[in-house]
Amino acid sequence: AGTGNGHVVKALAAVVQDKKDTVCVRKSAIKAFAFAARWPPVRGAVEALAAVAWDQTDTPDVRECAALALEGDDRVWAFVAVVQDKNVTLGVRKRAVEILAGVKSYNCAARALAAIVRDQTDTQDVRVCAADALFETSHIPATKALVAVVRDKKDTLAVREAVAKALARTRSVDAEEALAAVAQDLGDHPRLREIVAIALAELLNRS
Repeated sequence: AGTGNGHVVKALAAVVQDKKDTVCVRKSAIKAFAFAARWPPVRGAVEALAAVAWDQTDTPDVRECAALALEGDDRVWAFVAVVQDKNVTLGVRKRAVEILAGVKSYNCAARALAAIVRDQTDTQDVRVCAADALFETSHIPATKALVAVVRDKKDTLAVREAVAKALARTRSVDAEEALAAVAQDLGDHPRLREIVAIALAELLNRS
């Protein structure tokens, strides 16, 4: 328990994810493994626990044990690390994004999500998921990041649409101005302009 040794963590990760091993052994490994997932997280620890926790084909007891090992505010930074790691599988990153959505009031969580939305080199699915996670955000830097994305015609339509919907639920003058600019831009994508117009109407109705 509490090991930071990369080789030991890798071995524990293998046991935790091995469905052929006994439930008792896997749960014991998870309990020992959980300490390695705390901040600063050992590479592979949070990823392995998250993978087990959300594997619907796995044993319920093992999944519950893994989920409990990932609970707590001290894991926010760990999930930030997972979200930012492009070497982690798409499914695990998206689950980590969904968890950060629940704690987006944390500065580190909001900034991490906003950074992903702005990163055009990242996977579109993760970026859209991160934009959805910032729905109703009151975090000013994150809102500014969303504004920059929705205005950027070089970005993908899917990401800009998700961002527009997220901005519609904020209370921000910057968001209102950005949506209005896109809606009025005849050179922008017609579908996006329609979505933005609806988002803008919703924003104005809330103000």
